[in-house]
Amino acid sequence: MKWTLPAAILAVAALVVVGLVRSRPVVETAPREIAPPPVRVLTVTPTEIDLGVRSQGSVIPVTEADLVSEVAGTIVWTSESFEVGGFLDPGEVLLRLDRRDYELAVASARAALAQAGVGLAREQAEADVAREEWEELGVGGAPGPLVLRQPQLAEARARAEAALANKRRAELDLERTAIRAPFAGRLRAKRVDRGEFVNRGVPLATIYAVDAAEVVLPVPDSELAFLDLPLGGELGRSGPRVLLRARFAGGRHEWEGRIARVGGEIDPATRMVNLIARVDDPYAGSASCGRTRRSSSSPTACRRETGSVSRFSRARSTACG
Repeated sequence: MKWTLPAAILAVAALVVVGLVRSRPVVETAPREIAPPPVRVLTVTPTEIDLGVRSQGSVIPVTEADLVSEVAGTIVWTSESFEVGGFLDPGEVLLRLDRRDYELAVASARAALAQAGVGLAREQAEADVAREEWEELGVGGAPGPLVLRQPQLAEARARAEAALANKRRAELDLERTAIRAPFAGRLRAKRVDRGEFVNRGVPLATIYAVDAAEVVLPVPDSELAFLDLPLGGELGRSGPRVLLRARFAGGRHEWEGRIARVGGEIDPATRMVNLIARVDDPYAGSASCGRTRRSSSSPTACRRETGSVSRFSRARSTACG
């Protein structure tokens, strides 16, 4: 009796579990359904776009020169344009030196030339007389150079040529007392003024040409592929177009130019390549920056102004969008 009740309880529990297992409903499995992802359909057409590269650099003149005196003298006159920032026409007289010494030198050279001409004429006449006397003597054979005074005639002719050269040199020095602008430009630096004595070869001023300006634009070598540029040589007018922008005197100015050439090396520190952009006649197409000259207007001064931002592009590329 002691073990009969527990055994009966276990038997009943086992029968209940078996009954529950056998009476459970049959579970049917179904495949998992995956919803399709949403998509957006667009109609694409080929389009041309500009591959632009941005940079900034410094403006420098294409031509810059020191104005040097070729003669010595005291400055007695200066032009109104001979001021820093003044515009200069080609051949315009900027300075005049004291001419008196050079006028006297020209007069002396002319007198020496006249004397040499008289001496040459006298020697020529004496040579003709010597030939006639030789012929009157009836001596056979050809007369010698000394008989015909040929050495004396050659000496007189050399003196006449030297006198002519001295006269031309004196006239040239007189002409050089008027110091002229070698090209159309602008005065950058002024080193002398009226009343000063200057020697030959002394720099008087620094001028730069205004017919064109250049902008040095550093560009990473990784972006050169957008421009398709050679590593060396001149590009001329076939280079990529450049749009230059700058703010000066409270205004915004724009110029259009082209890449003229590529720098000769890659900067080892920045890995940049300098592209040189050229802008023709930069003072013609921009608003004034404070000073005007006749009918021309002045953009930002082409004297190493920094901060010019440029955008340049090569040929168009085809894209879809």
